[in-house]
Amino acid sequence: MTVPNERRAAHTQRVPIRVLIMNPERAFSESLAVMLNSADDVEVVGMAATRSEAWTAVERNKEVVALIDAESSAGGGATLIADISTIRPDVEVVALVSTDEAVAVAAVHAGACALVSRSDGPEILLSALRDAARGVSRLPASILTRVLGSNVAAGFTAAEVGVESVSGTTRVIDLVSKLRSYQTPADPQGKPIPLVVILELEDE
Repeated sequence: MTVPNERRAAHTQRVPIRVLIMNPERAFSESLAVMLNSADDVEVVGMAATRSEAWTAVERNKEVVALIDAESSAGGGATLIADISTIRPDVEVVALVSTDEAVAVAAVHAGACALVSRSDGPEILLSALRDAARGVSRLPASILTRVLGSNVAAGFTAAEVGVESVSGTTRVIDLVSKLRSYQTPADPQGKPIPLVVILELEDE
């Protein structure tokens, strides 16, 4: 049986990336939504300006990527990112940041899989959202190094290592948990199992 061209096209069309925008500045969110909706593979399914609105949006939507303003405590910031990453681990989070590296580090600690600067162009944001939808985490080497470095237990050096390979789809928050679990001995008299995480760091 021959499938009509229009049906064939509809069948092969990709499912759009569903995006939730969480930012206290409604005008900014609306302009972002217009830009994102202009892409063929992206659909903005909700916007939230407050923490309560954000949770309502998350509860109503599945298979989404959340674009969260990491700078704003009113909009939830790193706390909201951490809560969503814990309660809804199926939601990938892309954090919107400025030039404050401490905010970026906090966002990654909380569970963000990617960082996008407010000054970045549309293609960079779209690329981050597409990667997040595929479960791929891309972070600047300097940020990832700070995140992992701050979670290395005292007394451990690069010489005390075993080797474990970690796939590119593993969240940074999961890597931190692995480091902590490997570096915390079950027996106070026992020696923790050392670990080195092999990562492919993205050049800045």
